[in-house]
Amino acid sequence: MPTEINWDEIARIAKENPLEFDRLAEQIIENCILQAPPERQLALRQMQWRIKRIIKKGKTPLGACYLLYPVMMQSAYELREKLLEFNTLIKKLNENT
Repeated sequence: MPTEINWDEIARIAKENPLEFDRLAEQIIENCILQAPPERQLALRQMQWRIKRIIKKGKTPLGACYLLYPVMMQSAYELREKLLEFNTLIKKLNENT
């Protein structure tokens, strides 16, 4: 599996051979999970399982995107909150030095 993804090639495969696209997507996702630290891999697999379940609920690709949007926005919001907490901690540490 190449380390760089050729998005034009992925788009072509998705259009011409959806089953091959699904197989390739699974392989890319699995490779990403395997590159994560071992202690994070279970959480990533659980997240991927949740995403797959949401996608299956969508009757069309656009419907799946509509269902995934709030999940992704919640994740982005939670990441933002953690970054703000981290920033506050760094400021406090800098004030004490």
